[in-house]
Amino acid sequence: MAKRAIITKIIISICVIFSCFYYVYAQFLLEDYKKTETKPKPGLPTFIARNIKAEVINEVEGAVKITFSVDPDAKNDFLVGRTTQLPSSAEVALQAATVKVVLAGAETVAIDSNLPPGQYYYVVLARDKILERDISLYPDVNYTSAPIVIKKKIPEVPQKRLPEQITLLYARIVNKTQVLLTWKGVQQPNIVYNVYRATEPLNSPERIKNAKLIGQVQADNESFIDRTITQSGKYYYAVTVRDIEGNEDIQLIPDQSYTANPVSVIIRRDVFVTNIRADIDEGTLKITWSKPDVDVKSFVVYRHTQPIVDAQT
Repeated sequence: MAKRAIITKIIISICVIFSCFYYVYAQFLLEDYKKTETKPKPGLPTFIARNIKAEVINEVEGAVKITFSVDPDAKNDFLVGRTTQLPSSAEVALQAATVKVVLAGAETVAIDSNLPPGQYYYVVLARDKILERDISLYPDVNYTSAPIVIKKKIPEVPQKRLPEQITLLYARIVNKTQVLLTWKGVQQPNIVYNVYRATEPLNSPERIKNAKLIGQVQADNESFIDRTITQSGKYYYAVTVRDIEGNEDIQLIPDQSYTANPVSVIIRRDVFVTNIRADIDEGTLKITWSKPDVDVKSFVVYRHTQPIVDAQT
């Protein structure tokens, strides 16, 4: 009995020692975990888009809907870009093809259409940060980490491959009555740029078809001057790409391939009076004339000893 009691005490002592050791070790692990646990990231800058999502539009062949959100305090315009590579680096993200420019305060949604079968990623960046080439990238925040797959239709119907569209179309007045257009062209051989003008936004294929074709520009140029305006008014422009087979995509993008806002042009014309007469009335020379059909604030009357037939006289 004495031996059994001694053995029992020894076993109890070993268990107590082991329990104390386990408690100390657990406390050590807990302290180490507290030191190394991941701290929450600080809030994103306001110029970072967030909550990007992309999904295939099943009712429309080759179309993807992209949505995202922005900080309520953001004042930036955002560009929605498309790439066939994961845009996890600045090099890939800055090479993305522009899908849409979302102006500050506008609805944060874009539709990417006419996509051939393949896989695509999307990225949303602030336009001013792109120009500064100073961007930050966060997976599934401002770029998609999983590809959107556009599958082939079976049986596959042969489709006309439309050329790419120009981007960043800009119009401004030069030489008072002319309009300078500039844009970012496409890297595609054997193409020309068609330049259209109208008095309404060229935001549909029907309007493009009814617009006036005012010029064609070769592929190595990215500007055009409209010198053909003859009347004052507000004018809209569009630039399309036409390939060697005559294919032309006329479903355009605002402020990328057509101007959403007009350019105002004022044409000033020389104004003349008519039916000028000089009569003597009771020793006084009286001069009369017919006014032009425009509003004139005042007239200047000249006198000379010789006939006034030109500006030199």
